Amino acid sequence: MLLVLCCVTNKKILIVEDNEDCRELQAVVIRRLGYEVIETDNGAAAVAEALAKKPDLIIMDLSLPQMNGEEAIVQLKTLPTTREIPIIICTAYDAGPRVNRAIVAGAAEILHKPFKFSDLENLLRKHIRSDHKNGAEAGNQNSPSNPKTTS
Repeated sequence: MLLVLCCVTNKKILIVEDNEDCRELQAVVIRRLGYEVIETDNGAAAVAEALAKKPDLIIMDLSLPQMNGEEAIVQLKTLPTTREIPIIICTAYDAGPRVNRAIVAGAAEILHKPFKFSDLENLLRKHIRSDHKNGAEAGNQNSPSNPKTTS
């Protein structure tokens, strides 16, 4: 099998997903795009990993053990060293209270499962910048108060 990297980069992406198969699939796709991947399976570990490794972007499920995705987003957006990191929620939930709370907490986008790999790739390219600035400062049209959903 020939593996071609389309964009080798030093950017790090933290994947937070408790379903091992889903997490590994995301990791394979993201690595093939040339990004470094950090993986964890719960919200508490996500906060710790983000503080320790300072990823350029976080992809997070909402239903997580130890600390759910909404709680993790609140913590990450409160901490000065992680508040500017874009967080993409990857969930099977349709729009509703859980998704809305994640948006209010500061999620940049919602990626609905199942998703197309091209949608994931487009979101990564859109939100990973040379700096961690999010929102209007980085030219992002979808601020946390008005995130875009992708399905």
